[in-house]
Amino acid sequence: MGNIHCTNVDAVFRWLQAGLSARQSLPAHTLFTLTLEQQWVSKEGLLQHRLSTASFSDLCGTERCGEPHPGRPRDAGLHMLEQVVSTLTDPGLMYGVNGNIPYGQTTLTTLLKDSFGGRAQTLVILCVSPLEEHLVETLGNLQFAFKVQCVRNFVIMNTYSDDNTLIVRPPEALPVSDPGAGPLAQAVSGDNFGLQFAASQWSKLVTNAEGLFAK
Repeated sequence: MGNIHCTNVDAVFRWLQAGLSARQSLPAHTLFTLTLEQQWVSKEGLLQHRLSTASFSDLCGTERCGEPHPGRPRDAGLHMLEQVVSTLTDPGLMYGVNGNIPYGQTTLTTLLKDSFGGRAQTLVILCVSPLEEHLVETLGNLQFAFKVQCVRNFVIMNTYSDDNTLIVRPPEALPVSDPGAGPLAQAVSGDNFGLQFAASQWSKLVTNAEGLFAK
């Protein structure tokens, strides 16, 4: 687990592919977080920033019922995530911990802090089994999903400005015919297209998921 600085969309997909190729067959969590920083100059000449974060989390099975796999204890991260959600939705538990939600108890809850009770807009997709022998497990997961619906997030756009950084716009120059400018312009255009494509795919993913819940 680590942070990688990428300057274009192609690099993002290369690292995503590298992460997918490193997945193990054992039950484990897979998390991919993309943070996009935008900068522009306002009409007042101030440098503006906007940070956008999209987190994709594929969590392992809960395995509440039955005996745990030999040599593999039940996942502490999932257990603590359920505790966090229960605390956020139960005023009595919230009062008992004086508002100190135990996000820092595990790595998983630390990474998902903004998604549960934070500033992110969260979509949870739950996979359950239709088999009768998994009924207790399914009911437990559905009860957890109901509690998640009761968690209140405070969605805030991460935009800020450098009040002390005044950017002076240079005078616009007339276009100059430069043979070397062609490939650079095409590269910039390609990056913009890649960003627009990634944004459109993300929008479609969210729309399709919301449509499934609406049925």
